[in-house]
Amino acid sequence: VHWVDIGITCPASLAMVDQRETHLKSGAAAKRYYLRKLQKYAPVFNRVITGADGEESLLGFVPFICETGGFIAKRTVEWLDQLLAGHPSLRRKLYSAVANVLDRHHGKMLVKFKETLA
Repeated sequence: VHWVDIGITCPASLAMVDQRETHLKSGAAAKRYYLRKLQKYAPVFNRVITGADGEESLLGFVPFICETGGFIAKRTVEWLDQLLAGHPSLRRKLYSAVANVLDRHHGKMLVKFKETLA
């Protein structure tokens, strides 16, 4: 059983760009948001686990994080690939569905972004 929290982040938002320069490196905003979700849920799931590769995780909890441009957090992709390893067509459908949702909402996201610049 896994608990999942879905989050979408925009690397170009003022909150991300301000001193963090996440707009300059693909995946930086997703990683930052992923870590923020871990911090949020750490008290609920007791502790953050740091793996041999230095990546942090919580046992039984997965932040499903993607950037507005389509980049999905490394740990989210690893979890999905492991979960759907025996179901390649389902895996393709899932990634396609994520891309379709982002595509449908991209215009709205751009309008919101433009409003922050005014």
